Amino acid sequence: MRAFLGIGLGEGERAALDVALKKQPAWPGARKIAARNWHVTLAFLDQVSPEAQKTLEARLAAEATAGALGRAFSLTTGAYGVFPSTAQARVAWLGFRDGVQELRDLHRHVAKIVRAAGLFSEHADDYVPHLTLARMDVPANVSRAIAGAPPPSVVIPVKRVVLFSSTPGPAGSEYAEVAAWPLT
Repeated sequence: MRAFLGIGLGEGERAALDVALKKQPAWPGARKIAARNWHVTLAFLDQVSPEAQKTLEARLAAEATAGALGRAFSLTTGAYGVFPSTAQARVAWLGFRDGVQELRDLHRHVAKIVRAAGLFSEHADDYVPHLTLARMDVPANVSRAIAGAPPPSVVIPVKRVVLFSSTPGPAGSEYAEVAAWPLT
């Protein structure tokens, strides 16, 4: 299974963000990510065998049961960003103005659990907290789109860590929740 650990958005947060983003100018050449697929990645795992998945799930369950997975907190959206640069953007995203340190702490803790389960997580050392909004098939200059668009401010409660499956498709990947563990 192709998988990642992340934070899902509730229906209310998705709806509020969707309404706010419809008022924003379009990203040049962008394929928008469907609201049902919005999430904040904590650890991208790529292909995970059934055995490795069981090990990871057991470790996350033990941490959650012991109350050691982390404390619940909230993120507040507040900044647009792109990868790799505004002149050659391939990914447009929404960053956060509040809750960033808590998110980084949760990311580091989850990365340790992933390693302890014998798995590798891409970008574990250069984590940039964000919610992907769109992908560009051809690099695009989005300087004007970013400069002319104040980002929406939406509060996202972070109450659990979710294991998502990722299934590639012609219109982009589809994500499904596989399991989840509560934060205290």
